[in-house]
Order: sequence, then structure tokens, then C-alpha cells
Amino acid sequence: MAYNPDILPDYKGFSKEYDKRRDASTDRIISQVVALETASSEIQTERDKQWNQVKKKYIPKIKAMIAAEGKPVVSHIMQKTGLTQYRTYQLISAIERGDE
Repeated sequence: MAYNPDILPDYKGFSKEYDKRRDASTDRIISQVVALETASSEIQTERDKQWNQVKKKYIPKIKAMIAAEGKPVVSHIMQKTGLTQYRTYQLISAIERGDE
């Protein structure tokens, strides 16, 4: 049988109190999760550090080559920098996105 306040008069207001406590607990849990997610998103991984170093080192060189040639010529960029084709395309797309 489900809870019915008419059958158990001693428990009047039980639902309202339960709802308040449940809402408070939910808010507390959500705020803890958000705090953890925010903290973990601010941590820079080793991979991110390496990518930022690559961008810092090669983006100015690639920009200079693009300015000199008028457009990105992947084969020239690869020859002059020693980067792989994959990495070259990553850096060119980073430049185009403005993610420098």
C-alpha cells in the first residue's frame, strides 16, 4: 500500500519535508560535480602541453610561409619544418580557426 497522509495522520507534512531535503541534497551533489568538472577541465594534460609547444614553435613559421607563397603549400611546409603531413594539416587548421 502506498503512503497516504489520511491513513497515517502522524506523518502530515512528511512529503513536503522529504521534498525539501531531497532538493537540498540534489543541489549539493550537483554543485560538487560541477566543481569537480571545472577543476578537471582546467588541468592541462601532458598531451595538451606538447601540442601547445608544437603550436608555439611552428605556427609563426607556417604563417610566414603562407604569407610568402600566398597560400598554404603543404609539401613546402613539410620540407622546411620536418613535420608530418598530418601535423601540418593540424597546424594549418589551427591557424584558420584562430586557435593559436
